Amino acid sequence: MRYIFALAILLGSMSGATPLNAGEAITVSIYPAVTVARGEANLKIMIERNEQNRLLAWVVDGPSYYRSSTATLDGAESPRSFFFAVKDLMPGAYQIRAVVKRSNNSESVAATQMRVVGR
Repeated sequence: MRYIFALAILLGSMSGATPLNAGEAITVSIYPAVTVARGEANLKIMIERNEQNRLLAWVVDGPSYYRSSTATLDGAESPRSFFFAVKDLMPGAYQIRAVVKRSNNSESVAATQMRVVGR
């Protein structure tokens, strides 16, 4: 049973990494994509540089857990990558969403998911 649990964590963590491909305005990934209760995970958001980028918003939403934040962007001068840690996670499925909003009122959205398993 312990080996199946370890394999699930390994496979889940490998599926959480998503590189920014050409033409994608934003990507979001979580590592590990499967973790244990009371553990933590690292959120990585990559944004394509664009002169109209003005705001980054992200949300981690799960059972009895919600965390969100925003960051002001300065167009093409903004950082391309953002990193956040989410901690003390309870078992369940989590939805992760990131949005970049632009000065022309358009936005791009990226989403992924994570699972936290009991010990």
